[in-house]
Amino acid sequence: MYKYSPMRKNNLAPALAGIAFVGAIVLFALPLEKYRGLLQLAALLLATVGIFITVNNLLVSYLYRLEWDAQNPRLYTLTVTRIQGKKITTVCRLSSSDIQSVEKHDRKKPRRKGVRRYNYCVDMLADAYLLLVRDGGDDAEVLIMPDETMLSIMGKSGDQ
Repeated sequence: MYKYSPMRKNNLAPALAGIAFVGAIVLFALPLEKYRGLLQLAALLLATVGIFITVNNLLVSYLYRLEWDAQNPRLYTLTVTRIQGKKITTVCRLSSSDIQSVEKHDRKKPRRKGVRRYNYCVDMLADAYLLLVRDGGDDAEVLIMPDETMLSIMGKSGDQ
């Protein structure tokens, strides 16, 4: 079994959350009586954005676990576990036979139509890899942030 927990590499989420909270405080404290209701509504929206970013990006970590099949050591299962405080939830379990390809995620490339995407990265705009998965007749894309060891185990060189 191989375990890997990706670390945060960029500060985009903390910066955006901080800007949203500071903007909410400033808008709420502005002494403009004429636009008071509108400013408070904007402050509430910014505070909501800050809370959303904090809860979904800053307070979450992921654990990726590769477990080999006892009958066929060439097959493995990738399990993604979401850790948020004391709450630990398995959010994804993929067999290596379901993974069609592992490729570097290119944000400039358009998304495939009709394909669900699951993001299990700790960073916003992460330097991630895209797993193309076929389970039954449904296609899906899974974004993860593996390390070099995990990439080599999954049969992917880190260059591409």
